Amino acid sequence: MKPIYLLDTDIVFEMMKRSANEVLLERIANNKDFCVISAFTWYECLSAVNDIENEALQNKFNSFLIDSVQKYFEIIPFDVHAASIQADIENKLKNNPKAKKIKQIVLQNAALAIANNLILVSTNESLFEEIKSISLLNIENWA
Repeated sequence: MKPIYLLDTDIVFEMMKRSANEVLLERIANNKDFCVISAFTWYECLSAVNDIENEALQNKFNSFLIDSVQKYFEIIPFDVHAASIQADIENKLKNNPKAKKIKQIVLQNAALAIANNLILVSTNESLFEEIKSISLLNIENWA
């Protein structure tokens, strides 16, 4: 099946919470066959888990990432098309003072969503506001 949704990092982090948002979890469960994550999101998740000092907790979250994220969601790479879109977005935003605060990984996930004609799913829509205003980014909040 062709993916429709790109889950942002905050979505995966929410899935890892003990008291995760039930509405969000239900939406993910209902659409899991249509969801992917980016290699950037995978990196951010692994990096966050590696920073956990409690070894038992670190092992628990590592297992969750392998067994519940990597197993069920394709991890898509950043490619030439996405890089071109990101460069275009950055060029359009270069004179926007608000855009200077946008993290590289936010730009990359947005560009990847656009390049693959995916709807970006995030609970942090405000991070993408400036990008959405000058691009074809589609974003949904499932929380």
